[in-house]
Amino acid sequence: MATIKTLLKCRNCGHALKSTAVICPECGEPARKQDMRASETMMVKDNLLVDEDDAPAYASGTSRLNGSLVYITIERQNEAITRNIRERPVLLGRLEQHEIDRYNIDLSHLSALERGVSRHHVALISKEGRVYVRDLGSANGTTLNGTELEANKLYPVHDGDELMLGRMLLWINFE
Repeated sequence: MATIKTLLKCRNCGHALKSTAVICPECGEPARKQDMRASETMMVKDNLLVDEDDAPAYASGTSRLNGSLVYITIERQNEAITRNIRERPVLLGRLEQHEIDRYNIDLSHLSALERGVSRHHVALISKEGRVYVRDLGSANGTTLNGTELEANKLYPVHDGDELMLGRMLLWINFE
């Protein structure tokens, strides 16, 4: 069944956007309200622009997790930290000693406090073969590819995406 809806269009590529869009899922351009073309009335299917978690789509790589490993590279570090995300979520932050295990990543030794990283800042989650990030109510916020995340909401992560925890920059890659 089709309905009549008023949709916004990306100024760059003309792709139809939800009114809550942060980034155009077609071209990856920021979807700032002042930059969008005038809205048009079009006939569309009811959930044409609604994805399962109602989270914005990002245009980096795929969000499909083929293997089980996630590689986290932190700014000014030479090596990526590797974790198996399929077994359980990976917690990143300034962790207490008893919270540090083979899943969670303690960032304290990387000047995390000075860079605005919370004790429990974000969780990386594998759900139905895809990778997601959830800000856990951090004090200084999290951005994904420059877009500020709302606390306690799942956002899809794509291979090569950039996460900013407070003022700590890291990149997420996976198989």
